[in-house]
Amino acid sequence: MSVPLLQLEAVSKTFDGGIEALKPVSLSVEAGEFVAILGPSGAGKSTLLRVINRLVEPTGGTIYLEGEEVTGASAAGLRRIRHRIGMIFQEFNLIDRASVLTNVLSGCLGSTPSHWAWGNRFRGEDRERAFSLLERMGLKDHWNQRADRLSGGQRQRVGIARALMQEPALLLADEPVASLDPASARSIVQSLRDINRQDGVTVICNLHQPELARACAGRVLGLRAGRAVYDGPPEGLEDSTLESIYQTPAPA
Repeated sequence: MSVPLLQLEAVSKTFDGGIEALKPVSLSVEAGEFVAILGPSGAGKSTLLRVINRLVEPTGGTIYLEGEEVTGASAAGLRRIRHRIGMIFQEFNLIDRASVLTNVLSGCLGSTPSHWAWGNRFRGEDRERAFSLLERMGLKDHWNQRADRLSGGQRQRVGIARALMQEPALLLADEPVASLDPASARSIVQSLRDINRQDGVTVICNLHQPELARACAGRVLGLRAGRAVYDGPPEGLEDSTLESIYQTPAPA
């Protein structure tokens, strides 16, 4: 019997002050899935993604990646696990004053000898892979440009390339299009869908827009007030389902 790529068992998170960001959530994700998470602001979407790689420590429950327990892993074990999990952030989290190439190469710091990294030295094969990813993202001609000179959509593409440098089994995208215009948002979601389908990378992506979830995902998880209220195919996102997720008419 195969082991799910990712498994959450009754995972919860309560912040200081008694704020329950996640009520016990159980979730199993198979390798190769594209799961879109929908929900209003404050539903727990970002918290859910961040407990998976322990950027936020869960209050309760157990998380497994490829059968290995994430919760309770040692520091060395967690570093190894995180190398298998790529992360894409809403605000890009780039080194603004560094070049596009350096930002992409920073994705392989976990597998680069520390004395090389401090000197901004990387293996030849890593540089070749970085250039290949930049070409794939349509940014090869911008390799030596400072990251803060790029548009929002271009910056997010640098973030995607950086995450792919890790050769992750799982890609977590936390509201990757929230700060982008509609055309750029569609383009980024298309890129994530292509990565999922062509490379077989499992993707879990937080989104606000149901139409983008329908366009990219094979499965949708609806969160409301820290609870999973829908888990099914995008075809099931009827008006009544969306209203149960958002508690109001869903965003267009």
